[in-house]
Amino acid sequence: MGVQVVGYPPLHRKAVPDGFVMLGQLADSREKRTVLEHEKQHFRLSAFYPKDCPPQERRRSEARVDRALIQEVCPASQLKQLLRKGRTVAEIAEELEITEELVTQAFAFYRAMDPDIFTD
Repeated sequence: MGVQVVGYPPLHRKAVPDGFVMLGQLADSREKRTVLEHEKQHFRLSAFYPKDCPPQERRRSEARVDRALIQEVCPASQLKQLLRKGRTVAEIAEELEITEELVTQAFAFYRAMDPDIFTD
């Protein structure tokens, strides 16, 4: 994809259309992977917005990126398989090398489309 990752002030992250992802200090490797995968979706979807864009436009773009992120790194089929094995949210996050927050968001995303998706 030709994206360069560079350091950025702590607690900040940003993808810019000219091929850079800037990351601040992250807690651990799962948080780093989650953030990098999220920023990658901005490039894949060309989902960039100016700093001064209206909040509604920013939320819409971020929601689109989050949906794509979930479908890529937490496919429903994989979550179902891990649930069948009795894995907890924390264990799923560890196995997929992503944050627990993203796993929780993925469950909510898929359940919003089909409330019975994870029941057999």
